[in-house]
Amino acid sequence: MEPIELKGFYYQHERENGQLDYKIVSPQELGRYVVHSPVDNELLEKWQSAIDKQIRLYSYSRCWGRSKYYHYLRLTDESRHLLLQLPPYPKNIEELQIIRLWLIQLFKCFFEQAKLTLASINPQMIKLLFDNDKTISTKFQTERAMTTSDIPLLTDTFKNNILILGSLEIQCDHHSFAQYDVLFHLFTTVRIPCVFLNHAMDFTISDVSLYKLIMKVRFCLQNIF
Repeated sequence: MEPIELKGFYYQHERENGQLDYKIVSPQELGRYVVHSPVDNELLEKWQSAIDKQIRLYSYSRCWGRSKYYHYLRLTDESRHLLLQLPPYPKNIEELQIIRLWLIQLFKCFFEQAKLTLASINPQMIKLLFDNDKTISTKFQTERAMTTSDIPLLTDTFKNNILILGSLEIQCDHHSFAQYDVLFHLFTTVRIPCVFLNHAMDFTISDVSLYKLIMKVRFCLQNIF
């Protein structure tokens, strides 16, 4: 399947204060482009089970009150701007097919930067939708990525669903030293050329924990390579 041409969805309107309007592409509009590929009964049962269990499309940062906000994927490219509104909680098979199609389009793109500080695509949903389909790469490709240390399933996301060619920046808050085991697992299982930890340096306990994490990762990688 060839990538869908997205430029028809973009428009830019500059207001007097210099801000930009974004075009919002709703699930109804997205559905016009869905190709309903055959799905076997076993996969349909899995999809229906996901609907019944209300498995969500996004994994949210614990510090974000998600119920207060809309759910958009913001895509920008110089003067082109798009807010992609995918169903956060798919309610039927058709909405799952819409999500699957548009994830395929995004997997075929290359992004200069992926900012995942409030939420990321739920790796459980990606695994469910593609069901180990080896013909489709299920990794977002980006030069740089930014995230926080309290995104759920952080390691799964960066191990299975994101390919970083340049650098990853992780924003660590005052409570992140409790997440250092997660970061250690991430650093020792995912190949990332360069990692930056953006860490508040006013907590002595956090500083010591961060130093121990770095030394532990260094020792582990020396033994591996």
